Amino acid sequence: MHEVDREVRQSFHLRRNLKPRKIEKHYLQAIKDGIKEYQIEEQKLNHPELEINLSQLSMIREDAADTRDSLLTEEELKAEQEEKTQVEENSVDNVKKDYGLSKEEVTTVIMLLNGEDPKKYLKENHLMAAIVINNINEKMFDEIGDNVVEFIDDAPILIEDYREELEDMFLKGNS
Repeated sequence: MHEVDREVRQSFHLRRNLKPRKIEKHYLQAIKDGIKEYQIEEQKLNHPELEINLSQLSMIREDAADTRDSLLTEEELKAEQEEKTQVEENSVDNVKKDYGLSKEEVTTVIMLLNGEDPKKYLKENHLMAAIVINNINEKMFDEIGDNVVEFIDDAPILIEDYREELEDMFLKGNS
């Protein structure tokens, strides 16, 4: 017990140190291992593990965008919206062939190709993402022969097998 008390005082910096007594090495090692194990458990209790739920990432981004928008002035919001609209119109206008897609559908495909989430854009234009994606898939079936967009965790995602072909069709403006 004396050696347990001595090792605990030394490890946790409690009171004054005691003089060591003769004890077999394996007993001393067991005491030190026990103290070390206790310290690890104590540290785990004081610093709980963080769990990141990646399925909530899109909602966090939307909340952050809403917060950012609420902090912008009216003039900044107008300027940003005009710039965004101009970029979208230029992107849509640069596509030589629309493959039977509406302006909103072409914009959605371009946004997906650029790694953007089109949900906010579709919501602003009072469109349902599922319907727009279904229309894109139906119209592109003649060109590609398969669906080009799928939903993963309620987010529209391009099917990677067709990304290069879609980039050629919509971003490079080839007909």
